[in-house]
Amino acid sequence: MGRGIVYCATCGSKILDKDFESRAAFHLDGRGFCKDCAPGALKSLPPDKMAEVLARISEADSASKRKAAPPRPPAPAPGPATRRYAPQASRTPLIAGLAAAGVVIVVLLVVILSRSDPPPAPPPLPPTVADRPPKVDREALAVQALQKAREYRDAHPKDLATQLASFQRILDEHPGSRAAGEARRELEKTRRRGAEALDTELKALQEQARTTSGAEEFQKAIQSLADARGKHPEASWGQGIDTTIAEIRATAHKLYSALKEEAVARRRAGDVAGVQAAKDRVATWGLPDYVSGLEAALAAVPLSDKRPLFNGKDLSGWYVTRGKWGYKDGMPQPIELDENQRTFIATIEELKDFELEGWLEAPIKTYLEFNARGGDRTVAMHLEAGWHKFRVVAAGQDVKLFVDDKPAGLSGSTTPKGQFGIFSLGAIRLKDVTIRP
Repeated sequence: MGRGIVYCATCGSKILDKDFESRAAFHLDGRGFCKDCAPGALKSLPPDKMAEVLARISEADSASKRKAAPPRPPAPAPGPATRRYAPQASRTPLIAGLAAAGVVIVVLLVVILSRSDPPPAPPPLPPTVADRPPKVDREALAVQALQKAREYRDAHPKDLATQLASFQRILDEHPGSRAAGEARRELEKTRRRGAEALDTELKALQEQARTTSGAEEFQKAIQSLADARGKHPEASWGQGIDTTIAEIRATAHKLYSALKEEAVARRRAGDVAGVQAAKDRVATWGLPDYVSGLEAALAAVPLSDKRPLFNGKDLSGWYVTRGKWGYKDGMPQPIELDENQRTFIATIEELKDFELEGWLEAPIKTYLEFNARGGDRTVAMHLEAGWHKFRVVAAGQDVKLFVDDKPAGLSGSTTPKGQFGIFSLGAIRLKDVTIRP
């Protein structure tokens, strides 16, 4: 039978039989000790007891080793020998040696026992409040960011791009916060202000371009709009600029078409000055396509043998006897009538055989007299308000006058030459007056 349950004489822990067999516990002086308490109990024994216990431990170890070791071959039989007797040794050195050996064994036992697995480390203590990261007040951070964005808005009211970015950042970094709701409203208001400012700036730019276009500086107006195109990325800005440029080009084209038709007619009439004036006018527009287009249109019209009787600058070749004449809107006309509201203008040169034609405008129904070739080849008439074409054909004694392509009767004369002149009771205007040859 086994010994039953034994408790350590020092710590009171339970010791089983197998603990003694596996050297996890020891018998010392009739008591049981666990391996942790055995070294201390051994040191407390008297030297002779300690030696006795160590001797028993040593014998037990030797017996255990003998059981485990393989059998040795038998030793050879000893030969006859002479029996010798040694003197009996003293037992004092033996006890001293055993005591010393006991000390060594105690040390070894302590070392062996200390090699056992260390006790498990105690579990870590729960983190204290000081070890935990502080809680972040995200609502306060959002409010702080909103305040900074509003301060920047007030300090830089025209920097809408940065304002929009600041409020949008709050929405991205603090979603769901009360400050994010405020930032969204600020963002919408800033966008409206931006749209209004953009519309105001665009209208001012368009008005300035239209004013420049009205002065027939078409290319300058178009270039000012093109230079401003990249100022803002919004689609409405670019569309507004493109619309205004198209409007200016349409205005220039409409004016060019009328001017080209007039220049071609002047070339056919031999009005060199009028043709040059049209070319100079188109050149000031700054649009090369129209300059080259007008040159091509004029080159397609053959030169006429007609020559203009007014040079467009002064009254060279004419004399005035009543009132004063000059130019207005490029057309010769009286700028002052005499005291009876009359005027008379005539060529200085006496004409013989010729063909003369031109246009006359009466602002109201007006009394006129045409001197077709001298004072004795005349006709009097009233002309209604508006433009009227007149034409004189003189060949020898045959002189004819046509008004609006209808013949007008002239007084007879045998004079071979004379001046062409017009008498008017009221203001009139002349244009495209030419003569051949």
